[in-house]
Amino acid sequence: MAINATATFMPEFRSYAALYREALNTNSPVYEFLCLFKIIESLRGRRIRFARDAKKTNANYIPPTEVLPGNTGEIKAWLEALFYIRREFDLSTFESAVPPDLRGRTAADVIENVLKPLRVNVAHALFGSRGELPLSSDDLLHTHNSLTAC
Repeated sequence: MAINATATFMPEFRSYAALYREALNTNSPVYEFLCLFKIIESLRGRRIRFARDAKKTNANYIPPTEVLPGNTGEIKAWLEALFYIRREFDLSTFESAVPPDLRGRTAADVIENVLKPLRVNVAHALFGSRGELPLSSDDLLHTHNSLTAC
């Protein structure tokens, strides 16, 4: 993340940045996923707050409809817009940035039908069972394979 070191950031941004930093610094893919998903949940909640605030003042707030890029050209343009420090992107970058089965889908669809069920599986595996662990924490993120058919 390349940001102006002398900038003054609001507490809300600092909260997101701290959680993002946690995700980047962990050695646990499960913890990384949970940190990033928490950012997604929080941003969705923020949009709900914006809509409520707008309604109170008779203003109009329409949350954006985000659609994941549909092909490698769109993914390249998207990555270049996201990252200040640019490097040459290759096919593996495109495949990991937006897997083929998610291309062209709305972010809301991916969150609800892919990421949220995965988060529920992770939470149930870690916190919902009584007695023995149902899955190894190393295998938790492999449940994605069963969710990509959504």
